Amino acid sequence: MKENRPIRTKKKMFIKYLLQGLMIFVAVSMGFIAENIREYLSEKEREHVYMQNMMSDLQFDTLMYANSRKKLAQDLLMFDSLIDILSSDKKEKNTNKASYYARLITVKFDRLIFREGTYDQMKSSGDLRLIQHRNVADSISDYYNSFKIVSSQNDITDHRANLYISLANKIFDAKTMLQIFKDRKEPINTKLIIDDHQVINEFLMAAQYYYGSLHLLAKWGSERNEKAKRLLTLINKEYHLKKE
Repeated sequence: MKENRPIRTKKKMFIKYLLQGLMIFVAVSMGFIAENIREYLSEKEREHVYMQNMMSDLQFDTLMYANSRKKLAQDLLMFDSLIDILSSDKKEKNTNKASYYARLITVKFDRLIFREGTYDQMKSSGDLRLIQHRNVADSISDYYNSFKIVSSQNDITDHRANLYISLANKIFDAKTMLQIFKDRKEPINTKLIIDDHQVINEFLMAAQYYYGSLHLLAKWGSERNEKAKRLLTLINKEYHLKKE
């Protein structure tokens, strides 16, 4: 009987160490699981905040599109009238209107400027991975990547606006144009400073290219407005957020 005691003692010690090791393993595992849960909840909260901020950006964009659409529509109408007047044989009778339209066109133009702060922050930090809904992630990528072509058209339009202005200087009186800028009304008794067909045609060529650029901006702005609205609806649906 005495010979069995050391064996029993060893078994008890083994079981004791085994239980201690198991308890340590369980404690470490539980800590690891708890840390993962905390990280998961933290990332879900960050995702939620990002989506709220992105909705705010998208709402800004839709307002920008709406304002730009009104201004661009007005500009395009003035271009039509300006080109018709200066192409007419009786343009001398309508130089007041021509001067007015020619000046206001450059006053009203705005670039399409989007709010990309939230998307840029998520992209630079690698937090685009936090978007759990694949359909939302794909729509966000499609919307913001589509800005490249609009930004390029903004630059082209700026260039054509500058050319338009440089050629307008050869046709319209500077004092009259300044007064139009100040008063925002049609002048009276104004005349073109030159009545050279070639110079006027050169100006009209620049005007129609400028017109074309604005027309494209209006078209692409309208398309992105629809994308922004669909994205707003999708984010609200998946994340149950409310528009501000």
